[in-house]
Amino acid sequence: MPHETTPARLRLRPILLSDASATSALMTPGISRWTATWPSQVSNEEALQRIADVHDRTAQGICFAQAIERLSDGVLMGWINARKESPDARTGVIGYWMGEPFHGRGYMTEVVRAFVPLVWDNLRVDVIEAGALPDNTASIAILKRLGMRYVGDREELAPVRNRIERCVWYALDRPDRDRNCLPSL
Repeated sequence: MPHETTPARLRLRPILLSDASATSALMTPGISRWTATWPSQVSNEEALQRIADVHDRTAQGICFAQAIERLSDGVLMGWINARKESPDARTGVIGYWMGEPFHGRGYMTEVVRAFVPLVWDNLRVDVIEAGALPDNTASIAILKRLGMRYVGDREELAPVRNRIERCVWYALDRPDRDRNCLPSL
């Protein structure tokens, strides 16, 4: 059975310049605390710059990013992306965030489940990794549900807080093309 790449309640689509205002409204201290690079408040201009940066890195072949949109009404809910160090790198790192009004409903599991096959196809990597702060139990649970394996702790720079933080890391190897990309939930 082929893998499903479209979440039932959500749509993944390219991040647009017109998403800047909604992006800045969604980024709050409650979201920022779990990210390494997003400040707790983002102006419309800063959101526009981030979107332009995503487009630039995508053109370089080192990023694949999508907006998360609620299917029922087209509301922007958050972002998900994968990046790699260089166009020929074989490992990609995913990162994601979703606005607080959408937490606790299982949306992000749907999103990551749909996103992973797109990363295999768009970035052509052999391994996908994801890191989380140790007390971000919701994100860690998502990674485990997706069948990612714990690969260790790493000290990472969180530029937004200007400090080194310990993160727990998980990885998923690219499956054979004849198998499902992720286990059933």
